[in-house]
Amino acid sequence: MVTKTFSLKELYTVDESIWIFENVKLIRDGKIDEVDWVNIAEELELMGKSQFREVYSRIKELILHLLKWKFQKEYRGSSWESSIRKQRGDLIEIFNDSKNLKNYAEENFERAYQDSKKIASTETGILRKNFPVNTPFTLEEIMNEEFFPE
Repeated sequence: MVTKTFSLKELYTVDESIWIFENVKLIRDGKIDEVDWVNIAEELELMGKSQFREVYSRIKELILHLLKWKFQKEYRGSSWESSIRKQRGDLIEIFNDSKNLKNYAEENFERAYQDSKKIASTETGILRKNFPVNTPFTLEEIMNEEFFPE
């Protein structure tokens, strides 16, 4: 049986997991000249973007459920409450790990509301114009475990 040996740069496209561990080993061994810095930089950038997308998605989902809670009182139930509590809990963990991601949430809060409003309109049948023009909540409010809008 013949086994092909890959360069570190080739390994990146063949088996990303092994590539990661090989680079970690090189860094720990102090062999920094052998590290695949170009692809590491790309991976770090992708990780950062992924974290921002996750925060935005969770904020949007939380706002969506709070809008439905506020505007469709007759449909309130444990499922919506559970979704609200889950998103809050996950966001609290993320924000405890990264002040930068909390700042990102604050900076993009209104945009997330606008996106959530569109989805809420589609899911509830309530016309978009019947929702507030600007977010009726603050980030602090939606992160408060006791906050369920009336």
